[in-house]
This record gives sequence, C-alpha cells and structure tokens, in this order.
Amino acid sequence: MYNEKVDIGNGEIREIASGLQKFIPLDKVKGAMVVVICNLKARKLADYNSHGMVLCAETKDNSVVEFLNPPAGSKPGDVISFEGYERKPLEQLPAKKSPWDVIAPNLVTD
Repeated sequence: MYNEKVDIGNGEIREIASGLQKFIPLDKVKGAMVVVICNLKARKLADYNSHGMVLCAETKDNSVVEFLNPPAGSKPGDVISFEGYERKPLEQLPAKKSPWDVIAPNLVTD
C-alpha cells in the first residue's frame, strides 16, 4: 500500500493511500503529476487515512495500470472536466449512487 502526500493546489497537501504498488514503482509515484478526485469522504485504507483518489487507467485484463496524466502545462489545483458533461461538483460525493458512477464507464484512454 502506498501512502503519499499529494499537492492538490492552493497550498493544500493531502495524504492519499492507494493499492498501486503492484503496478507502479515508488520512484514513478513520488512527485508525479496526477489527477485526483478530492471530494470524497476520507476513509481508512489498510492502516492509512486516505483523503482522495488518484485516477488511473488500466488494460481490460488489469495487467497494466498507469496514472491518468493531466493535460500538458497543468499545475496542482487545476480543475479537470470531461467534454459533454456539465461540471457541477458536489462538495462531497455520496458513497452510494455517486455521479462518478455515471461518468466512469464512459471514460477510455489510448
């Protein structure tokens, strides 16, 4: 389990836990520019409190997992939006029937 401090902009640093150790080496995790979902309720993962979720892409067979790269020139705190979806973020996503569940199945990467 990785537990890293992530700069999400405006001087805010969050601890985010992930199960990426099988897929991404630690040297590629530390300092990486990543896309983070920040409006999740903090939850305990393994022995760590996680205050967000790092977005990744994976192959259909789950053999390869990689960070979703933010657009070139992005900096911590920039807002990401998805074409065709109106951006109306909730302060905190509900645990059940999250708007994320509607969008996620339509996301693909090359």
